[in-house]
Amino acid sequence: MTPDTPSAGRRDAEKRWSDPNAFRSAARYAAAVTVLAVVVLVVFAATGGTSVVLGALVPGVFGVGGLLALYIGFSAYRRGRMWVYWQGAAWALLALMLVALPLANAAR
Repeated sequence: MTPDTPSAGRRDAEKRWSDPNAFRSAARYAAAVTVLAVVVLVVFAATGGTSVVLGALVPGVFGVGGLLALYIGFSAYRRGRMWVYWQGAAWALLALMLVALPLANAAR
């Protein structure tokens, strides 16, 4: 390894992250999961908000999407690629899951 090529660990510590393609991929993924959850939310609202299954499906979509984003980020980390954007997408989706959790209770 040459002095000009820092190791992956050193790159993480220096916080010099710049990979527009990885950012776009993570942002597109988070947007697609959010659109899917909004579609389920619209169906939930259109049915009168009485279906507990549809109410629980909205946070479920966010939760599964967040966990998959963590998995993709970990896979990218193991291959030495940019993982930070995937972790950010995962935390955003998991936070949206927490916001959407009361929907299942609202369907009662």
